[in-house]
Amino acid sequence: MPAEMKVLLLKEPRDSGDEADPYMKELASCGHTAALIPALSFRSVSLNELSERLFEPERFGGLIFSSPRAVEAVKSCLDSQRHRHSESGSADAHSLCSGFCFVVDE
Repeated sequence: MPAEMKVLLLKEPRDSGDEADPYMKELASCGHTAALIPALSFRSVSLNELSERLFEPERFGGLIFSSPRAVEAVKSCLDSQRHRHSESGSADAHSLCSGFCFVVDE
């Protein structure tokens, strides 16, 4: 059996707090110690523009989600819009897109 290695994983931790990261789990099963360090930071930079366009669905034929962060950005816009409508008493937007919504994943 190879000697124990200390492994540095440069990746985002899993969102699920209940389940161990699969890489950490696999390395531990081989007798290795792993440390996980998030190497990237993400922030949405155009939420105002995105929100404006989301609520003009007649201008677009569809919506493509290209990453989990794209879904998070749209959810943030919808939550913000819902909050604004609940405070003003106006109706919430029911239709995000008049055409199609697609999700692209690996």
